[in-house]
Amino acid sequence: MKSTTLSKKLKVILSEKKLNKPGKNIGFSQRLRQIPPFQLIVSMITAMGDKETKHFSEIHRYFNQLTNKNVRYKPFHNQLAKPEFAQLMRDVADKVFNHRVNTKLKCNHPVLASFDKLLIRDGSSFAIHKALKKNYPGRFTAISPAAVELHVTYDLKTGGIEKSTLTPDSFSERAELPDVHELENQLLSGDHSYYSGQLINETDDHGGYYILRAMRLSRIAVHRATREDRQVVNKRTKPLSDLVKSLPKRPFVCNMPAPTSEKKSVSKNKSPYNYQFSQASIRALFASLSSFYDFLMQEDVVEANPVARIRQKSKYIEKHQQRRQDHILSNLQWSYIVDTVEQMAEDDPSQHERCVFC
Repeated sequence: MKSTTLSKKLKVILSEKKLNKPGKNIGFSQRLRQIPPFQLIVSMITAMGDKETKHFSEIHRYFNQLTNKNVRYKPFHNQLAKPEFAQLMRDVADKVFNHRVNTKLKCNHPVLASFDKLLIRDGSSFAIHKALKKNYPGRFTAISPAAVELHVTYDLKTGGIEKSTLTPDSFSERAELPDVHELENQLLSGDHSYYSGQLINETDDHGGYYILRAMRLSRIAVHRATREDRQVVNKRTKPLSDLVKSLPKRPFVCNMPAPTSEKKSVSKNKSPYNYQFSQASIRALFASLSSFYDFLMQEDVVEANPVARIRQKSKYIEKHQQRRQDHILSNLQWSYIVDTVEQMAEDDPSQHERCVFC
């Protein structure tokens, strides 16, 4: 967005009439004498826009300097402590977001034209005063005991902000995702913090699409990999980490299951990379196949989606849940471990003596 365009939009949004009228309507100020909404909001933007403001008194000082008034601290504090002030700031933020359209980020690629919306979801954390840690606890208590996170959903088709929320930094990011019921024929993209098998399955069930970054895929078995020019680069099953090391830094597509929180059981075959899919992985695979066939139906390549019939009568999908067996060391195994550690401590005390006290 050009600076001149942004300046014009801010003048419209933050004009004196546009700010004083809603402030009076919601009951924030009645007579517009000492602390009118327009002067208050402009002074707050000046104090907090590009400066490090830590104390409430700094905002008060900027207000008096900009308005040439001598408003005392107590009435200024009482005015901002009103519940109507929070409502006024929410209304102003909504107007700013509604008028902020970034034409530079608009995406009109013909491949993506079939989607109703192209959504990008992300969040940014900000440390705040530690006195607020009870209401806004942070994830890193030693560094930032109090912090907030701003979650934003951006639509590349319109170049505007779809939704924004402010939560404590310790809250889960997945809870702020768009409702899956609203993702029909929409493409949602996000980083690894939003990735989950449940999100994939529910998005697919409601006709949505997704591009999500995933973690802990290094040991996932890759059965087949192709480059963007459709040349096959791998025909044998091998871990993703080994495949990446042996390939040049070019994009390639892998055929592999989506990881879940459940542990995958390894088969007893000789090859260490022959895995048995868990039920969650099988469901995620069916969800991806169903999304692919839905796309083929829209392109008139196929007439029906066969995945629905496979789900109904499939020997691969179990209808009951199996209880996972816990692996615990026996007393005999523990005794061998303790004896080995003690022997290592006697042989090399400087290196292994501390292991005895672990």
